[in-house]
Amino acid sequence: MKQRAWFQATCPDPAFRNGQQAVKDAKAACSISEWRDEDTLDTLAAAYAETGDFASATRYAAQALTIKDIPPLDAKRIQHHLTLFQQNRPIRL
Repeated sequence: MKQRAWFQATCPDPAFRNGQQAVKDAKAACSISEWRDEDTLDTLAAAYAETGDFASATRYAAQALTIKDIPPLDAKRIQHHLTLFQQNRPIRL
């Protein structure tokens, strides 16, 4: 679920992007992880950014950064995503 949501939210080819489905899948993955996994929260943030809801994207990326014991490289990546969302920009890989 999480991988599909990430792909649908960040794919450079718009034919494969589906923000609404990405949000649904990412929310389900967050529920499974009990909202305690930074990568899953980052995926939800990316999905919201794809739908144009940058306020929610910013909120969930910021929440991801509050998870305890995030590896430094993961925190740096999520912080970069948060900066994009604050600029109203989605993630494109």
